Amino acid sequence: MNHVPAPVRCAKNVWQTFLKLAGVDFCLQSSNNHASPTGALPFLLPPNTPSESKLQRPVPSNKLEQYALDNGKAKLSENIGTKIDAYESLLDHRIRNAWLYTLYLSPANTGLLTQLYVAPITSSPPVRATILYQLRHAAELEVLKSTSRDALNPPDLYKGAKEAFRALDAVLADEEWFFGSSAPGLFDAAVFSYTHLILHDDLSWENRRMADILNEFPRLVSHRNRIFNKCWISSG
Repeated sequence: MNHVPAPVRCAKNVWQTFLKLAGVDFCLQSSNNHASPTGALPFLLPPNTPSESKLQRPVPSNKLEQYALDNGKAKLSENIGTKIDAYESLLDHRIRNAWLYTLYLSPANTGLLTQLYVAPITSSPPVRATILYQLRHAAELEVLKSTSRDALNPPDLYKGAKEAFRALDAVLADEEWFFGSSAPGLFDAAVFSYTHLILHDDLSWENRRMADILNEFPRLVSHRNRIFNKCWISSG
């Protein structure tokens, strides 16, 4: 059984989903950046066979896609090159910026942010306040750096997310998987990593602006549901 140390939420969702799509059996273990061969999470510890005398080398995140393609039980769509670069940029910037604002910086979602990232660490009110400040400050810096702005503009962030979802909806069209592939690939998993969490029933979103925007694009919602059913229901 492969072991995958659990990283932060969206990255965790991408690789868990992709490994499941590929048919790679794994279990999750808590870890930290210092244990990673590249200093970044996630990474994978391959299983050892009885004939091997040495421990297998960890697989860093930048090699997880090839590992899954080489070792998975299912046939997946491979990276289809530069034509997806623009769409990956939509995820990495417009959607991510709106996501960071909604989860980390929207006052309405303070309870959810605390539940996910602060409460599991400490029960001390002063320490919680410090951690909350650090999380929000880091998120604000990320958004400002990405947008090249001096101040946050939530309406612009949500407008950018809506434009990004519209572009993704157009490229998905009426196909099951992105770019007309016969099987899902890493990009499908990357889109799912956002759409699933945005629509997740067990996350107590108070600011639901991202969900309201996403629900305007039923094909993306259906794509999210297909992957959820394929990875998390059929597999038990």
